[in-house]
Amino acid sequence: MIGENLEFKKEVIKMFNRKEYMKKYNKEYYNKNKTKKQKYQREHHKEYYNKNKTKIKKKSNEYYHKNKLKRKKYSKEYHSKNKTKIDKKHKEWKNNNKGYAIEYYIKNKDKVDKCHNKWKVKNKDKVRGYTRKWKAGKKNIIEDFSNKEWLQKLKNTFGVCPRCNKYVGIWKLTLDHIYPVSLAHKDYLKTGIKRIYTIDDVQPLCGSCNSRKGNQ
Repeated sequence: MIGENLEFKKEVIKMFNRKEYMKKYNKEYYNKNKTKKQKYQREHHKEYYNKNKTKIKKKSNEYYHKNKLKRKKYSKEYHSKNKTKIDKKHKEWKNNNKGYAIEYYIKNKDKVDKCHNKWKVKNKDKVRGYTRKWKAGKKNIIEDFSNKEWLQKLKNTFGVCPRCNKYVGIWKLTLDHIYPVSLAHKDYLKTGIKRIYTIDDVQPLCGSCNSRKGNQ
């Protein structure tokens, strides 16, 4: 019995050592032939995709529609965890493919414009925020508040202009910088320091009140 147990143990040790050796060997082989293997895989995937294009597209569309919410949730989680990594890759890709976006736009102008217009209609608040940031950059000022904060300030008015106390509706109220932007721009030209506007340095006014206020 003792002899049998010893033989069994020896076999187990041999098996374990063989497994470890194979693992090590496979790792070394993979590292040596990494580029070769990757090239072969890419070529093989390309061939397979070209042969079964319609089949793959159909399957991927089916999967996408079945797991739409799941995919969205996963992509959001992944993006929040790997934000810096993704941004770095995007920057690298943009630097390596500078002319690609222009070429694509020229080829698919109508399609791109249609998508942009759809997005603008769905995301009016975001568009306003982006245009405001662009204008701020041109006037050499810094707006240190989020779009959410501004929307909350708009909602707090219930659509009533704080200056003339007339009801105009939330979306007809415009953003006014309490210290005029034109003066802030002049200050920047003199000192070279950009003025920072927080949420307390801006107010919602109706269009007529905003234009009447001017540089005051």
